[in-house]
Amino acid sequence: MSLTTSIHALEDAGIDERWTALWRRSPQRTPFAQAAFLRAAAAVSDGLTVRVLLVDDGGQDVAGCALHERRRGPYREVVLPAFTPYSGFLLLGRQKESDVHYRRSPFERLLEGVEARYHSVRIHVPPGVNDVRPAVWRGWTAQPFYTYGRELKAASDPTDGWSTKTAGGFRKHSENYEVVKPDISACIPLFSDSYGRSGRRMPLAPNRLQRLIERLKEGGVADAYGARNMHSNELEAAVIVPRDDVAAYYWIAGSVPGAAMTVLIGKLLQILAADGVERFDFVGANTPTIAEFKRKFGCTLRQYHGITLFTRTELRVLDAVMQILH
Repeated sequence: MSLTTSIHALEDAGIDERWTALWRRSPQRTPFAQAAFLRAAAAVSDGLTVRVLLVDDGGQDVAGCALHERRRGPYREVVLPAFTPYSGFLLLGRQKESDVHYRRSPFERLLEGVEARYHSVRIHVPPGVNDVRPAVWRGWTAQPFYTYGRELKAASDPTDGWSTKTAGGFRKHSENYEVVKPDISACIPLFSDSYGRSGRRMPLAPNRLQRLIERLKEGGVADAYGARNMHSNELEAAVIVPRDDVAAYYWIAGSVPGAAMTVLIGKLLQILAADGVERFDFVGANTPTIAEFKRKFGCTLRQYHGITLFTRTELRVLDAVMQILH
């Protein structure tokens, strides 16, 4: 194995094609690693540019990491844009443990390349990369995160495995709602109000969030689904669902209090399964009340990791202060 690393702007000649080819072959791919998402996330954020670090083995790309770069005075930082649950982090298959132990894995080369350029880095390694020891051994901090997901099967009961109360609520109220493809502008108030009820502020201004979602919808990366009350004709729940040919993601969601979201999820699982989607990721189980809501849909808990590095002490201190303020 002869590994070399190189870093490129996503707009450089041929890089979009190389990144997309690697994305298609990687078991860790998610819609959040697609070039269209990387560009859209940067476009609605201030001062972010997208670069990709590629690891090449004899002319074949075997690993890559998408980097949203920000300048802070003399420092270069890699940040996680708002509403980005998983970074663009791609490997071809499972890491060989011997390569990990001998410090020659593609993962290790990715880290070396990042360290050579940046002063602070935050990456969310997606589920499927369970071994983050290369980062830990290099002095990075690794934090476990969790998400819930479930397998989908066409023509099966969507409430299979659900909690009794949640399944009963779906059956009782299902006929009161129809699934629609709403305008994004109609979804934003539901998202904002749901954040407000939980005492949180949306990490992106409503107008920027709308721009982000509309760009992804236009690029075929994500779509909007809503639950319309058939008696009042009101949109009572909405969710934005990024997807690829294998998996779909419960990404940004909001609803009025009541049964609308439960009904929307149940009907959406049927729609996605019939369309050939095999897995549904509820995207995050890191807040107790939210995790409990998602658990009730017959899910399995999965782990992923956030890895961070600060090569300058002052940036580490600044990050700690910002964490306290938020």
